[in-house]
Order: sequence, then C-alpha cells, then structure tokens
Amino acid sequence: LRVSRVVTVATGSGYWRENTAALRRTSWWLWFVAAPLSVRLFGYFPGKRLRKVGDLPRGVMEQWRRWCLDPEYAVGVEGEAARALYAAVETPIVSLSFTDDEFMSLRNTESIHGQYANARRTMKRIAPKEIGEKHIGHFGFFKPKYEHSLWHAHLLPELTCKQPQSFLCEPSQSGLFAECLQPQNHTFSDFSALYSTGVNSVPLCEPSHRG
Repeated sequence: LRVSRVVTVATGSGYWRENTAALRRTSWWLWFVAAPLSVRLFGYFPGKRLRKVGDLPRGVMEQWRRWCLDPEYAVGVEGEAARALYAAVETPIVSLSFTDDEFMSLRNTESIHGQYANARRTMKRIAPKEIGEKHIGHFGFFKPKYEHSLWHAHLLPELTCKQPQSFLCEPSQSGLFAECLQPQNHTFSDFSALYSTGVNSVPLCEPSHRG
C-alpha cells in the first residue's frame, strides 16, 4: 500500500511555550514540577492520581518532557536523523485545526507541520461559527455530532481520489492522521475512523502506555 496523502486533525507541536495561554498556565507545573518529581519518587508518572494525561512509564514521560521543553519538539531533541526523516516525507499533507483548540495554538500547528519541509502542505483552520457551532475544541472533531459538519464537509473531500481507494484513519499521539492508501486488489472505497462508516471497516489500534 502506498500512502498518497495525509490529513492531520488538531495536530501540533507540544512545545510548552507555544501552547495556548490556558494550557501554559498548567504546563509549566507539569514539566518543571509534577513530572520530574513524581517520576523520581514513584519510578513512573502517576497521571491517574494527578488527573493529568494518565499513567506513563518513566522512559516515555521523560522523553515526552524533553520534547515539550525544546522549541523544535521531537526534532530538536532527537537530532539530525529525525530531521532527515521528516524532510524525507513528500506526501501531500492537509492540516485541519480549530481556532478554539484548548491545547494547540496556531503556532504549535505550524511548527510541527513545518518539519515536513519537502511536502506540499495545506493548512486549514476552522472556526466553530463556520460550521454553526459554539465550540469544537481539541477533541471535538471525533464526536458523532460533527459527522456532517466536519467529517463529511472537511475530511471526506480531502480523501477523494480519482482512482478507487481504500482509506484508513489512524489516531496519532497529537491528533488523527487520515491516510489515503493505494489498494492492491480492492475495488471498493472504505472509510474507517473512531466512529466508522462505510463497509468492511478496518479495526484501529490504540497506542499503549508502554510506548
């Protein structure tokens, strides 16, 4: 299968100084106080007790912390090898972000997509009023109530291909990647997401807390 396009939803860098103003008020406490102290005390990040994120292994939390403290996020920490991998991507990317996202600012969104230096990028920022709603937020896109106003109106048009395709939407750590995949022997179109529609839905895998 060949990926012919990528659609990202509410995806952005986790660099804390570029987070929304509301999130910055708590992210400094997470990265400079709660995360380092709790990992040292418990050997893992007890997110459930702290009502932050969820329980995470020590290595996962420490790596994520390093990323979020660097202006270039993962690329800035992992070095030139990671930068080269981002730059090697030439698949067209469409970004769907939302003006009332509680976590990802416009700068967060632009920053992470800017790492894909050799991919054609289309940045679409949607305001709730554009779809007749008062709120979308960071996770709103995945709610069934937005099936027509967001999924059908903004996502499915980006997945329209000239040739019959098989589509798969995969959740990412920062949002959702919708990959338009080149089929081998398929003659039908299929779209699967958190709330699947279409035929022969493909089951999705969720990232575990073990990394």
